[in-house]
Amino acid sequence: MKDQFYGKSYRVFRTITRLFYPSYQPENTDTDTHSVVYVSHHEHFRGPLSIMLWTEKPIHIWALSAFYEQPTCCKQIVQYPFVKRFGWNEKAALIICLPLSYIISALVRSANAIPVYRGSREIVKTFRQSVDALSKGDNILIFPDVHYDNRSPIIGEIDPGFLHLEKYYYRKTKKHLTFIPVYASKSQKKIVQGKPIAFQDGVDFKIEQERVKEALHSSLIQLATACGDGLSNDCRKDVAK
Repeated sequence: MKDQFYGKSYRVFRTITRLFYPSYQPENTDTDTHSVVYVSHHEHFRGPLSIMLWTEKPIHIWALSAFYEQPTCCKQIVQYPFVKRFGWNEKAALIICLPLSYIISALVRSANAIPVYRGSREIVKTFRQSVDALSKGDNILIFPDVHYDNRSPIIGEIDPGFLHLEKYYYRKTKKHLTFIPVYASKSQKKIVQGKPIAFQDGVDFKIEQERVKEALHSSLIQLATACGDGLSNDCRKDVAK
C-alpha cells in the first residue's frame, strides 16, 4: 500500500476495527491494478466497510459530500437514519449525532474519500477530482445502489449516473476507463471480483452506458450467486425495491 495514502485517523480506525470485525480474504484480486473503477453493492454499509477494511490496495471511495464536513454530516445522520428511519425525536438524536459527526467527517477525509455532490451541479467536482486521481494511477470504489439500505446480497437497481465518469476520463486521456465489479461475500468471508468491463469505441454514449450498467449489474449478481449468497425468502423483498 502506498505510504501515507490514508491519513493517520483512518489508519488507526482501520487497525482497531479489524480486531473485532470479521476478516475477509481478497481472492482473484490484482494488487497492482491502476486507474480502475471498482463497482460494488452497498448492502447497508457492509459492502463499503468490508472492502475498505480488507482490501490492501489503496483506493478512493466515493462518499456523499454531506459526510465530508461536520455540520452537514451531523444534519445528515440526525435526519437519516435516526429521525426518518428509527423515529427518534430530533433533539434526542442530536445528543448522539453531534459527537458522532465529528468522528465520521474526520474519518471520511482521512480515508481520502472523494465527495459526491448528489443531485447538484457540483457533481462536476466529483468527476474532475476522480479523473485527477485516476490519471495519477489511483483506483476508485463506487457503490451505485439506488437503495443503499437493501440488505440482500443480490444488488437491486443501480443508478447509471456514475458512468459519466467515462466521458470525463476519455476527454482527458483519450482512453476508456476499466470498470471491475467487486463483491464482499458475507457467507464465504471473501472479496471477489468479476471480469473488467469497458466502453466500446464508436458507439453512442447512452447505448454504451446502458450496456455497461447492465453488465456490471449482472456480474455483481453472478458473483453473489457463485459465493452461495443467492436469493433467500428473507431477501426477495429487498431485491424487489
